[in-house]
Amino acid sequence: MSQLVESYGDFHYIYCGSGTLNGNECEFELGQKSDGTIRVCCISDELWPETNQFDLEGIVDSTCISASGKTIRTKSSATFSSESPNLSYYHYMSAGEFRVDLGDTSWLGAYSIRFEVVNFEFAGNEWINEAAGKERKALRFELDGTKFAFIPVEDYTAKIEALSARKGVEITCELEVEIGERSCDEIAQVVNAICSLLTIARGTKINWISYKLLDSDSELICHHCEPRITVPYTGVMLVKSIIIPKYTIDFLTQCFQTYQECNAKYHFDDVANFLVDIHSRGFLETRCLLLFSVAEVLTRKVCDSRNARKRLRAFVDEHDMPAVRCAQKKCGLDGETCEETCEVGMFVSDRRDFVHFMQFQEDELHIGYYRNLNFLHRMILSALNFRGDLYDWSKGGPVWR
Repeated sequence: MSQLVESYGDFHYIYCGSGTLNGNECEFELGQKSDGTIRVCCISDELWPETNQFDLEGIVDSTCISASGKTIRTKSSATFSSESPNLSYYHYMSAGEFRVDLGDTSWLGAYSIRFEVVNFEFAGNEWINEAAGKERKALRFELDGTKFAFIPVEDYTAKIEALSARKGVEITCELEVEIGERSCDEIAQVVNAICSLLTIARGTKINWISYKLLDSDSELICHHCEPRITVPYTGVMLVKSIIIPKYTIDFLTQCFQTYQECNAKYHFDDVANFLVDIHSRGFLETRCLLLFSVAEVLTRKVCDSRNARKRLRAFVDEHDMPAVRCAQKKCGLDGETCEETCEVGMFVSDRRDFVHFMQFQEDELHIGYYRNLNFLHRMILSALNFRGDLYDWSKGGPVWR
């Protein structure tokens, strides 16, 4: 049995070969799990010092492989026998920036690229014909002149069911991109934007953990892996019917340009990550503090007034955000009080009461949490210029609106 599998369970893929690690000759196993974690087991007759700088060069089935970056040595063990009296096993785990490349990284002859994506649930708009009569539906769309296709993995349905039941991390699909005239960095930026937008719409972290470069005959040129951020699946969707093809494509095409134009201002990828944390199963008080912190950051990008109501009022007006407002629309002016039904005033009051006194106004904690979570959802989607149907989480939802 594989040393990695025996020690750490199932891997999405494992490569076995020989090479040198930090100048020391060794045999190795290198693999990536579905949550993006990369682990390595190296076997050597030499005793190695502790180090977190990892540089591996080797050969896997006549193909060059390299791995470099920061790691943590998780354990080491030894086997004593007459044939190998000092054989040692060293186990490492990726820590921070780390990359693995199998094959040619130059992109010469590359026609398409397939990103392996975790935790994205979707329906397709075009059949894929496969051997043995199997059929699956891909989701095809176009953004900024580039063609994309989400292609479900073969055991897609089982993986989605497992995600819903166990709230883990699973590779559910590949995102295929026709390279055309775009560079590697340009394609990666667009795919990152797509993942961030879908993370916001679905309310769960969607990300890629590796990609495969293919030639025009779909032959592998290079397999690149990174230990990118993944988070266990959650089910707090913001955009209604987002798994339906039309609504998914409408959301992406409607928000993509705004994402590109305003990302330097709002840092939507950070907002998406914070949103996932707010949806997490951690302490409710911690999630509430993060909720109001994200709203504070968003409003200060629009207005730097010391008056919290004025900042929020300016944000609502700038993005034409759907919200119940004071009849005279004066809730952002100094000295003016808000009507009881004004959502702007209620959000600011809840922020003050919760941040300073750890309680919402005459509410049970979870009721106030969901009311303000719903308001933050609308803030984020308004900043993206989304004008579609949303779930209403104000009552602990979703409730159709």
